[in-house]
Amino acid sequence: GSLFSERLMSDILLSEEVITSRTNYAQVTINGEFEGLFVNVERIDKSFLESSFGNRDGILYKNHLGGPGSDFSVLESSEEYGLSFEPKTHEDEADYRALMDLALLLRDTPESELAQTLENRFALEPFLKLMAVMMLGGAFDQYTGFNPHNFYIYDDPATARLHYIVWDLDVGFSDNAFG
Repeated sequence: GSLFSERLMSDILLSEEVITSRTNYAQVTINGEFEGLFVNVERIDKSFLESSFGNRDGILYKNHLGGPGSDFSVLESSEEYGLSFEPKTHEDEADYRALMDLALLLRDTPESELAQTLENRFALEPFLKLMAVMMLGGAFDQYTGFNPHNFYIYDDPATARLHYIVWDLDVGFSDNAFG
């Protein structure tokens, strides 16, 4: 299932103009022996940031295992977000404050003002498109799942907005993801 899910989910997201890794298929042969067909997925790194956002100057946080604050609940201090988010760029500058500010905004903003207030600090439209695709595609090991993980947050200094970037789309459209 992952052979098709990763590519299909990525293609759908890219067609909706949601920033995500590009994918293609690779036929792997070693010493003349066919090893199989694999999915080649673009890495989310500084080069990805440059091609997707036009800069690589912001902090890219990776959430892999979930845990405290992964669901953007408010924690006691911004440093506690380091339990779930690993800075992948500009590590020395990462103070997790942007993540805590987002959690506070989500908690403290009245519902009637939330969409407008959130849009000022968070790329909301692509996130909503992404969440619709994740829910319909059954991608339960993302933010939409039982233990939010498998995503990045990019703090883009050019726009002063946070961007949710999905990764590891191998269980979408899967009826038996774990065997």
